[in-house]
Amino acid sequence: MKRQAKQHIMNATREAIDPRLSGIEAQTAELQREVLDLAAELKAMRRRVESHLPRPDGRPEHLARYNLADVLAWRAAQTSAEFIEEHMSDAVAMPSRADHLRHAVGHAPGTGVILECGVGSGESLTWLEDLTGSRRVVGFDSFEGLPEDWRPGFDAGAFAQRERGRFRRAELCVGLFEDTLPAFIAALDEPIALLHVDCDLYSSTRTVLSHCMPRLAPNAVVVFDEFFNYPGWQQHEAKAWFDWLDDTATDVTYLSFVPSWEQVAVVVRGA
Repeated sequence: MKRQAKQHIMNATREAIDPRLSGIEAQTAELQREVLDLAAELKAMRRRVESHLPRPDGRPEHLARYNLADVLAWRAAQTSAEFIEEHMSDAVAMPSRADHLRHAVGHAPGTGVILECGVGSGESLTWLEDLTGSRRVVGFDSFEGLPEDWRPGFDAGAFAQRERGRFRRAELCVGLFEDTLPAFIAALDEPIALLHVDCDLYSSTRTVLSHCMPRLAPNAVVVFDEFFNYPGWQQHEAKAWFDWLDDTATDVTYLSFVPSWEQVAVVVRGA
């Protein structure tokens, strides 16, 4: 009798407790899943936070890998700044290309022709028209783009113009520099007061300098549009200029530059 009563009590207790245990087990399993999800979220958050914490070398992890194009640009800027320190300590920094060209025109001789080699869209040739009153302004360009590859991103044909700019009074000599400059220079009856070199390439710049430099007026101004401040700048317009100086021992003074761009202006005192 006692054994039966005991068994009956145990069965009744189990029937009352088992559903509750099942519910607790289900809740426990759900809590375990939530804990695992939270642990995964915390792990991901930790990785994000740690990526901005200093490394042992003191540098944040997210800055430990550099964009190499940015590094090359910074190195070009550094070498350009070193050139300014060494050769251009008295040159004036101008805020824009337009202001730079205006400043150059203001320091050029009052008489003589104005030449631009590399017209492109015609923006700077239009500026020269506006800045030089009634003086003769002549632009040279094939309008077929670069004759050869320049720096990365500027292949042969870059800057080709479907339509030429319209100018109020500037003359255009259309063709490659080596085809148009010799006859023009031979027929020129006045010196060159300002030479705007927008050639990009070493070869084109060297061609322009070889034909135009001997015809410069005393204290004429030469303006380079892509002289420095880009990766590889020492191999293009600047190299052609340095080679010319080495070959001729020309006396020059650097006049001005645009710090955030690539332009440099030079006063040519004479050979």
